[in-house]
Amino acid sequence: MRRILFAFALAIATFASASDLKFTLYPPIYPEAGRKLTMTVLIENTGKKAAQYNTYTCPVTKVTSNWTKKVVQEIKGCIEPLTNITIPAGGRHIFTFELPKTLPSGPYQAVTTLNDVPNGHKATLKTSFTVWDAPQVVQQVVMPPVVLAGKPLTVQIATTNLSAKVFSQDLRLCYTTFIIRDRLGRVVYQTPAEQACTADIRPTTLKTGERHLEGWRIETKLPAGKYQIQHLSSYGTPMTTFEVK
Repeated sequence: MRRILFAFALAIATFASASDLKFTLYPPIYPEAGRKLTMTVLIENTGKKAAQYNTYTCPVTKVTSNWTKKVVQEIKGCIEPLTNITIPAGGRHIFTFELPKTLPSGPYQAVTTLNDVPNGHKATLKTSFTVWDAPQVVQQVVMPPVVLAGKPLTVQIATTNLSAKVFSQDLRLCYTTFIIRDRLGRVVYQTPAEQACTADIRPTTLKTGERHLEGWRIETKLPAGKYQIQHLSSYGTPMTTFEVK
């Protein structure tokens, strides 16, 4: 009997103490309004022995608006089978959980309480994040990676509708500005300020997920070298690099 008890005690002694586990709560990736958000918890075993932890997908969590100071979302916990994992010495484990409701745009703070009673782990974790309104469209600068020296440039702007609704706007590039910089960051070209569109409006209509390419000719001739071109518009300031040879 003593041998059995000694072996049992020895088996327990091979696991790290509760204080050897470090927990970190990370804000959601791409926190957009109207989309469910996923939180991430990192568990690090800083001890010299393996440690056990019971994971679950619904830790007690409160989300507070930094504007109103009121709790706007809460996970009160749930009943589900626990998953007991072993984290080796120096090892890491990541688990995620989803907030049950979407959030409007604004700044928030999340507080998550972890309470693994069987293994003696308890922690209160905090993180802050800002939820943004989902962009209606996203734009990208499309340029050949290499263009010929002494020739005018042709650049394209790709506009993609990310929203769930039909998007319709005038996407002509005469309304916008292009800036070209050399490898040292010096501006070598900028769209003339007097550039303007004709008075009529020419909307481009894009359904959800559709993409439109709009081209523009830049009447400048660049010497050989590496450059960066940036597009300034109402939908962002995308940029890309290219080389002149």
